[in-house]
Amino acid sequence: MIRRFLGIVKRVFGGVLLPGRARRERPSRPPLVPVQCSTIATACTLRVALEDPAAAEAQNKPYAQALKASHTAFSLMKTQDYAEVAVEDILRGHLKGFLLLPFDEVRPEEILTYLPAGWAEALRAGRAGLILDHSKEGFPFRNSWGRIWHRQLKARGISPSRVVYVTQNHSFQGAYNRWCEEQGVEARIAIVNYDYHLSRFCRRSWRDPAAALAERIRDFENRTEIEKRFVCLSFKPRPLRIALLTRLIKDNYWDDGFVSFGGFELEVMKRDGSTVKYGSRETDKFRRLNLAADSEAYLEALAGKGQVLFGKAKAAKRGGILIFDDNTTDIYRRSAFTLVPETDMRPTADRITEKSLKPLANCHPAILFANYRALSLLKSFGFKTFEPWIDEGYDWIEEPEARFLAAYAAFRQFYKTTWERVREDRELRDVLCYNAEHAMIGLPRLYEETLDPKLCREIAGVLEGA
Repeated sequence: MIRRFLGIVKRVFGGVLLPGRARRERPSRPPLVPVQCSTIATACTLRVALEDPAAAEAQNKPYAQALKASHTAFSLMKTQDYAEVAVEDILRGHLKGFLLLPFDEVRPEEILTYLPAGWAEALRAGRAGLILDHSKEGFPFRNSWGRIWHRQLKARGISPSRVVYVTQNHSFQGAYNRWCEEQGVEARIAIVNYDYHLSRFCRRSWRDPAAALAERIRDFENRTEIEKRFVCLSFKPRPLRIALLTRLIKDNYWDDGFVSFGGFELEVMKRDGSTVKYGSRETDKFRRLNLAADSEAYLEALAGKGQVLFGKAKAAKRGGILIFDDNTTDIYRRSAFTLVPETDMRPTADRITEKSLKPLANCHPAILFANYRALSLLKSFGFKTFEPWIDEGYDWIEEPEARFLAAYAAFRQFYKTTWERVREDRELRDVLCYNAEHAMIGLPRLYEETLDPKLCREIAGVLEGA
């Protein structure tokens, strides 16, 4: 079903909206490529009109609450023919619906240049809404984005109130609203949060979550010894990850952990088709950090490690560890706790990713090298953290380098805790087992019963409020 849906989206974005319509000439930019991990596709929240909400409830129970709360009726695009008819009806004004523009491979300031012919009029007339789907990313708001988006919408005669921007970044809305107030902007884009990486991880990692959980808990309860003390998984050499890895070498912790690293030879392709060494660029950023002075001398030793990888062979293209897969269970079973070098380490409470969930799903305590208030965000999803066993004061430190040093101090202190003490502490073991159950059973249920309907309602409200 998702494949059929994506085929429709691809046809729309490829320039053919409806049978018989002329192909629209595109700017000479990278093509818009719909992907299966689009939030709106995966969560089934991009829907076209269905006149019978009762039928929708029978076919799609998790969204019944959202459907009943909405005067704008939605349903899945069940077949290609049905979707084409629905798109045509939206453009003709018989129904209300949304056009999804994903951000994949497209710069934020360019996204509205891909608005297909016909939809601008539907948006102006209130027959349609526009979803800007950036749910795979957690970029902070930039003033330049606000200026460009509002200028482009104004040029097309489209009210910003017809537009939804979906992001993982929990600080985006506050920053955008402050910019609007400073600029005197009244009609605003609706900012909707959706933690896509958490949703995908907890829903797609296990074919039989209950059976996998039972096996995991049984293994944890019966474990009598470990091979290494900790896990620390990273791939791209981001600056604060380099700081962490070089310190692990400097302080002689590396060999006592399962530490992965993608190496400094990674290359990324630029928009002009040329490539640049990812490692050299990020190493330069690392050297500009104040804390680099303590471990910069160990850069050569880190480079000498090359690529250190774990995980199944199928994950080789992602350095041995697929971003969404829980396929490194074996190394968690052979160790006691985890250091999590998250994707971001900003001074704002932006997001967490699946990297923070992996240790929790594997009965591990975790120390996060992450954004400000990352532990608080974990708690908001129903997880328990690890105070008093781990000093979690680092979570309240806004400045990233100071937070890094506090988290590293917490690691060095907890490192002294033996595996035997962890096993014998019944209260800590209960927390670890609870988190594993919540990651595998509770969080998927939270998405199905609460977070996905909430996303659907918020998107639907854009049309209802028009």
